[in-house]
Amino acid sequence: MAVSAQTALAAAMPPDKLAEFKRALQALVTEAERNEAPDSPAGFAGEMGAPTLEHNVRKIFLNRMLIALGWKLETTVAEEARVRGDTTLFLDYLGVHLDTRIPLLIFEAKAWEKPFVS
Repeated sequence: MAVSAQTALAAAMPPDKLAEFKRALQALVTEAERNEAPDSPAGFAGEMGAPTLEHNVRKIFLNRMLIALGWKLETTVAEEARVRGDTTLFLDYLGVHLDTRIPLLIFEAKAWEKPFVS
């Protein structure tokens, strides 16, 4: 039986924290939609309208989403992590348990316009 991400998240968070996360996520989505709208204000004079790059998506959306989930970016999340196995994997975010250093979160970032699967 497959468990949805929402079900797993709800099981892992107390109801008040889940409600707080949902509010924070909705605010992030609303801000992203406003910033990505064709008529959004320019960030600076002469800015060319273009899709938001991965770096900016990480800064303005993903980092804030992970913080809303309770991750501490300075101590429990490695950005641009390299993991060695048969080959080297490059991971945008690798969340680890602070004491055991066991990976708990693997997160791939994409620019707004890029598909999740190609």
